[in-house]
Amino acid sequence: MSDEGHGGLEGIEEAGEEANFCAEMDARLADDDRDLCSCGSGKERYELCDAYGIFVAFVCERCEKKVKAKYRPEIFEGAYEADEPIEPEDY
Repeated sequence: MSDEGHGGLEGIEEAGEEANFCAEMDARLADDDRDLCSCGSGKERYELCDAYGIFVAFVCERCEKKVKAKYRPEIFEGAYEADEPIEPEDY
C-alpha cells in the first residue's frame, strides 16, 4: 500500500485563518435560529472547531472543556500532524 499523497501538511494555510471560519459562521446565524446545547444545561450551543476550522461538536460554556478532553489538545492549538492531508476549503 502506498503512502503517496499522505506525506504531511504541505499546502496548508495558517491555522488561525481557518479557525476563524466557525466564529464567522456562528455570528451570521440569527439568534432565533440557534438551538440549546444537548448536554442539558439549557444554554445556547455553538460549534467547536479545531485549529483548521474543522467542525468537532456542538458545545456550550458548560460542556466545552469536557468535550475537548476527548480529543488531543494540540488539535485546538494550531497546526497539527494528521494521518491524512488537511486542505483548506474555499468558501
